Amino acid sequence: MQIALRARYRRWLEVALPGYSVAVLFAYFRPEYLPRAEGGETLSEWIMPWAIWGVAGAMSGVLALSGLVVAFFLLYSPLYLAARSLALVGTGGWVDRRELRFYTACFILLCFLAGLAVWNPLLAASAFVLLAGCAHLVWRAFV
Repeated sequence: MQIALRARYRRWLEVALPGYSVAVLFAYFRPEYLPRAEGGETLSEWIMPWAIWGVAGAMSGVLALSGLVVAFFLLYSPLYLAARSLALVGTGGWVDRRELRFYTACFILLCFLAGLAVWNPLLAASAFVLLAGCAHLVWRAFV
């Protein structure tokens, strides 16, 4: 029962988090569409914007946690590849090829984001937010 609940939660999050990351970027570039929390005539008019902001705050926490995980793997990839450099040449010990492919892809993505940050920092930040929202899909593609 517990495993089925986790699987259902994970499936829901795999759809909601990419959608939320796109919504965050949309709200950043179009702030006029954000709900206003000003006094309304009825209770439902007053409480609905606050409920939306509450859900947005909770999802922002999940997106921030995903961003921390993405940042860790991107920043750790050069260290991992440097430590496994003998395995890349072929004289080192045994290394899992999937793991090596994952960290190589992370390093390429890190270089891409760094170059993008030099050229256009706002575009790089937007790409990182999208990457953090779609991290589970990107990691599966890398492995």
